[in-house]
Amino acid sequence: MIKYSLTASQKLLLYFQLLNRKKSDGNICGSFTIKEKVDFEKLKRAVNFVVKQNDSFRTRICFSGLSFKQYFKEYEPFDIEIIDVKTVDDVKNIENKMNHEVFSMLNKPLFNIIFFRFEDGTGGIICNMHHVICDAWTIGLAINEIMSYYCNEEIEIQSFPYYEHVKDEHNYLYSDLIKTDKLFWKDFFKNSIPPSATIKGDLNKENESRKTDYYKVNIPKEVVENIEEYCRKINISACCFYTGILSLFIGLELQTQELLLDTIISNRATFKEKHTTRIVCKNFTI
Repeated sequence: MIKYSLTASQKLLLYFQLLNRKKSDGNICGSFTIKEKVDFEKLKRAVNFVVKQNDSFRTRICFSGLSFKQYFKEYEPFDIEIIDVKTVDDVKNIENKMNHEVFSMLNKPLFNIIFFRFEDGTGGIICNMHHVICDAWTIGLAINEIMSYYCNEEIEIQSFPYYEHVKDEHNYLYSDLIKTDKLFWKDFFKNSIPPSATIKGDLNKENESRKTDYYKVNIPKEVVENIEEYCRKINISACCFYTGILSLFIGLELQTQELLLDTIISNRATFKEKHTTRIVCKNFTI
């Protein structure tokens, strides 16, 4: 059994999970419905096919020597539970429950799939995966592959092994390119290195901790459409727009006009990256 190093992104997510063992913040959970009578045996074959094709779903993390490693378990056919439901709310309740299940991170599966079936024979899939093996793009890619195989079991689906990405990152860390990148940033900050800062909260220094909270804001559809139209006009992505708004907010809070943000985005630039089920995170600096 070959063991591989974790990527930088995987290490970050794993350490976060180990520091928050009872939380499920690292889960990515979702569902989709097939709006016609479902052949669940055929759907099970489709899911098994995708898991067989994509080694990232078979990722296992272990502690080897003095560090965490990952290996890819050989594919074994598996059964999938079917839960009978009556309403969409029933599906959402199951999805919410799955999303709050905490994965055991070492030597255990890092994804869980169940089928749901309505009384009229329609139904679908609820899938819960840990972020350490996937990202939002992976969810969409996996659904597309599952349904492609479900509709045509003779189809050929091109996929790429995750371990190749792991090797690529390892090679980069010991390449001349990373030396060039380091020189670029060293030259970029030769006159002044921006100080790191945090937005002040209500806690005083004696009581500060790493505990945080977050909340979601639903933007009205018409506002989103206006933002997208504006982005098209000035030829920027929505990600750049929202990051710009965030930087304005932080600048106001910190009372500075000089600000450097470094964040992580899922940027898949090549055909190979777009067709690999895995977590793809790259640093994005503005």
